[in-house]
Amino acid sequence: MFELLSQKPEAEAQLLSGLVNKLGDPSRKVASKAGFLLSQLLLQHPAMKPVVVREVCVVLMAYGIRST
Repeated sequence: MFELLSQKPEAEAQLLSGLVNKLGDPSRKVASKAGFLLSQLLLQHPAMKPVVVREVCVVLMAYGIRST
């Protein structure tokens, strides 16, 4: 999924949503890997930071986590 996201910007919304959703995975290993891949994505494509932040906020709202 990470490779597709970094190479196929036209499918960005669906791929990014799937990767960010994995941050909430019950398996710590999966969630940790998702966080690592997101950080790698931002290192390769720093212009995507606002898009990634927006998607993380959407997922947090879906889980009912409020920002302070």
